Amino acid sequence: MYSALNKAIAPCVASPTVVNFNFIDGACVEVLSDEPGLFWVEFIDQDSQKVLHSAMVRQNRFVKANIKYFVNFHIKVTSQADQKIIFEHHYNARRQKILFVIGSYALGDAIAWIPQIENFRKRHRCKVVVAGNHAALFARNYPYLQFVPLGEDVSNVYAMYKVGLYFDKHGHGPGEINMQHHPTDFRDGSVAKIAADILGLPFEPTRANVVFDKMEPPAKRYVCIAPHASDVMKYWHHPGGWQKIIDYINAQGYEVRMITYEKLGDEKYDKRLGGTLTGVVDKTGKAALSERAAELANAELFIGVGSGLSWLAWTVGCKVLMISGFSKPHAEFECERIFTPKPDTTCNGCFNRVRLDNSPPGFCPDHNGTKRMYECSKTIKPRAVIEGVKRQLKIGTVKTVKQKVQAIFPS
Repeated sequence: MYSALNKAIAPCVASPTVVNFNFIDGACVEVLSDEPGLFWVEFIDQDSQKVLHSAMVRQNRFVKANIKYFVNFHIKVTSQADQKIIFEHHYNARRQKILFVIGSYALGDAIAWIPQIENFRKRHRCKVVVAGNHAALFARNYPYLQFVPLGEDVSNVYAMYKVGLYFDKHGHGPGEINMQHHPTDFRDGSVAKIAADILGLPFEPTRANVVFDKMEPPAKRYVCIAPHASDVMKYWHHPGGWQKIIDYINAQGYEVRMITYEKLGDEKYDKRLGGTLTGVVDKTGKAALSERAAELANAELFIGVGSGLSWLAWTVGCKVLMISGFSKPHAEFECERIFTPKPDTTCNGCFNRVRLDNSPPGFCPDHNGTKRMYECSKTIKPRAVIEGVKRQLKIGTVKTVKQKVQAIFPS
């Protein structure tokens, strides 16, 4: 992506020397001259007045700051020969083209990060290009963001920021997190805060505006479930748990719709749930995310794990009941979370402790291959989830009793 960029040329001529600069994946300065010389280059944080990086370079060389995240830079170039400042630039993105590369294929990450990119656009009054996935879900509702596929050439870019979860491949640095990409330990906050920190924004939890066409109100009230996720470690592993929840919801007069991409009846996926689930309306398989959004908008409740569909449900305003011990409750959005019981003595929250980006599928980082494997979710019992369902659907309340009476005696 970096090599394919057509970078903006931003020279300052101080004959016979030319200075070019950009803020593409880190601040960069190039000093061009026909005469030999040495130049002292400084990258200064305007907010703290701290010099974050400095270096002496010869003519026709460049120097780049290691910091990849947003910094309100002040660039200064001084000629070593006469100690005169030959070039200065203060970061100013107004009306400039800024490229954001979303370094994740996950639906939930895109939903979490697009609002933060929009907040950057508003704050800096810049032109924004977003390279990433799931553009069809956002483009219509974000007219000031230009969406392009990953790898497409983008011309005249003033700055480029990569939004994602970055680890040090060599295992160095705090918690193996690559602190050149992150100003803070992203595991201490929510997924959405990752983008705000990288982009230098105060964090405000914001629901994305996603594209979907409203559906007619359903003839029968229904609950959506999504028991699958991108990795087995995110699943609810209590034996027979999902079937008990489905049976309970059906007994209350609600339809249960299963809306995962993973198909019902596929042995590979059914095996992860303890067998083929029954009592559900099969809405599984490939479907446009806009259709999923519309279905979720009309649902009485969504029950899922730490997956993109949970984020999508929350985004469209559906009540969300999340079953997860894989990550700490602060890692996602605000919803009712059925979390690991006795978290002080039961293993939980590996996402917030361990590097998982290169783990093999289905790996349990703390207890792989032992009886304690996946205990974070195995210990979550159906009764705890059913109590959550009761609270969300207000089952047993005066309101619910009145609804049942009206259903029997509509007049």
